[in-house]
Amino acid sequence: MTRHYDRLWEGRWPSASEFCRISRPNFIHAVRACRVVRNSATTGFALTGYCVGDPGLMLVLTENQEIELELPNEKSASRIMVAQLLAKRRTQYSLGKNIVLPDEEIDALIREAVRLSPSAFNSQSSRVVILHRDENQKLWDIVKSELSHIVEGEAKKHSFRKIDSFAAGAGAVLFFEDRNVIRILQDQWPLYADHFPDWSEQASGMAQLSVWIALAGIGIGASLQHYNPLVDAKIKRHWNIPDTWRLRAQMPFGSNEAPFPPKTIISDGDRFRSFFR
Repeated sequence: MTRHYDRLWEGRWPSASEFCRISRPNFIHAVRACRVVRNSATTGFALTGYCVGDPGLMLVLTENQEIELELPNEKSASRIMVAQLLAKRRTQYSLGKNIVLPDEEIDALIREAVRLSPSAFNSQSSRVVILHRDENQKLWDIVKSELSHIVEGEAKKHSFRKIDSFAAGAGAVLFFEDRNVIRILQDQWPLYADHFPDWSEQASGMAQLSVWIALAGIGIGASLQHYNPLVDAKIKRHWNIPDTWRLRAQMPFGSNEAPFPPKTIISDGDRFRSFFR
């Protein structure tokens, strides 16, 4: 499907909000999150983005100020989109607060990503606390306070610089697993009782990946940190977290303030075994 808009802006590039006005409602998240990039296939610029429910979206702005909204073939686009989103998920330590989307929309996206994440026996054992702006700063103040008791000298300076980079972001996601859910499942299915803690960890990992990919898909950087159990007690007291929730990871997020370094990938021969009839 392609729609054309001729000469909407005379002699200037449109802003993200202006793109929103010409986009269909279900494209709005993709449009607001996209960035202007050089597209060698056109004589102008292209803006690309994705949103839940759409296999892919490209907006092309030519030098003649013409705009094309194009959806690729659904089957081919779904394969491309999954690979692209996974490739965009990278560790980002240089975070900022320069995000176009409102905090409420990011919050809603994180919640949806966790809701859609799989779990063994559909246990839905993952629990998430989302901290924005000043609340994010409080988290890393707690981490610094607890670390100061066990590190010193150059190690302390290095750790604090790293923590400051997380505090510079727009927010953080705290991932918990509810041990009460695990205990209930162990009582209901005693044959598998020993496995439910492992399956809970797998569910948490999938929720973490889902959120990370969702954030990467709208151009937000993130990383995964593990200051637990050092900070567990203070975090639970400060945000009134239930005792049955066990902290598993922290994901600071924000705008990407530095390019990603090249990623080293080990040989497929060391990693995969495929068998075909």
